[in-house]
Amino acid sequence: SYNVTAYDHRGHGLSDGLPGHIDRFSEYEDDLDCIVRATVARSSLKISLIGHSMGGLVALRYLARFPGRVKAAVISAPLAGFAVRVPAHKAIVGKVASIVAPKFRMTNEIDPRTLSRDQMVGAAYASDPLVGNLVSARWFVEAGRAMEELLAIAPQISEPVLVMQGTEDRLASIDATRSQTGPTSSSRGPRRAASARWPA
Repeated sequence: SYNVTAYDHRGHGLSDGLPGHIDRFSEYEDDLDCIVRATVARSSLKISLIGHSMGGLVALRYLARFPGRVKAAVISAPLAGFAVRVPAHKAIVGKVASIVAPKFRMTNEIDPRTLSRDQMVGAAYASDPLVGNLVSARWFVEAGRAMEELLAIAPQISEPVLVMQGTEDRLASIDATRSQTGPTSSSRGPRRAASARWPA
């Protein structure tokens, strides 16, 4: 038997918080730990994490920070780096505003048409009232720092992790993912999909 527990990150979906804003990226990991501990308290089953995109980054950092809390993890297209180009002026404004106006928000540059080959997926994303397209200056800086730190703390992960990502992903950088996981252990077709098991 199995149970599934899902939640919205703070500032996302139905959760509280300013949409697209975080004071410290580690707050996402602390929130996840609350969910894990609450799940453990009501079930004797072992826990496996599933994380996608930013949720994948949160999950990987969580595994490094809180060893032994879960049994294993499956990560899809982790946000180990931005594939979308951040305009230079936005990067500069974001870093300055993170200090003087951390809640100042800008568009996240996500084009819904790039989410899937199935354009209905992008259309559903664009029309979903719970999806936001703004991120704060502080979120931008904290997310960048979290991605950089992941490279240093990833070796601390001891739980088995399956990482999967499409090589033509236009949001999360496949090159950044490969730098975290090492050579892929399997692939399907030229430039279509790649996966790796971690630790190697």
